[in-house]
Amino acid sequence: MKARLLACVVCTLAITASHAGHGLMNSFADVEWLPDPGVTPDQIAYLFDRIDERAELQFATSPDAEITLCLEFAREKLAETSAMIKALESEAASFAMRLYGDYVERVSAIVEGAPTSQAAERRLRFINALLEHVYIMSVDYLDMPLESRTRLSPLFATAMRHYEEQSARLPKGKKDAFFFKEEEIRWSLEMTQQADKQGITNW
Repeated sequence: MKARLLACVVCTLAITASHAGHGLMNSFADVEWLPDPGVTPDQIAYLFDRIDERAELQFATSPDAEITLCLEFAREKLAETSAMIKALESEAASFAMRLYGDYVERVSAIVEGAPTSQAAERRLRFINALLEHVYIMSVDYLDMPLESRTRLSPLFATAMRHYEEQSARLPKGKKDAFFFKEEEIRWSLEMTQQADKQGITNW
């Protein structure tokens, strides 16, 4: 019993150091946090949001403009996912996560199809956004209910899969520049797993 209590205390302190202080290495000190979720998938008006998003993408003037929109919409889907998990709206949360995956896939396709002269810059922008997505959601993790926050596992997996695929195409020097962010992401994800094992939540 004492050993379990000590483990809980250690885990709590580690999570607090990682999340409340935004990471011991502070690689994400300048991260832009998620917007207000606005209209969410559990509302009828969400259909009109989806129509607006499609229209904006259809009239994007360049691949870079399309990437900007996709990453903006992806962040909105993260905010919606968080709100729906906290509201215990599991189907709506899953729907928002699927849309997040769609936008990430779309950016990946644009990056893959880019001319050599533009691919590296777009790839760097993309993978940095992916790491920020994972970091933000891992920080938010403790503020979610225990019984539903594990739904985020596929979202983390999707973002990290694309990160690994795209970062592997970078020259070694540019890949090494993400070392500290990678380490902080690894730490943050480990803390979410420990929080689940110990049943720790702020919700």
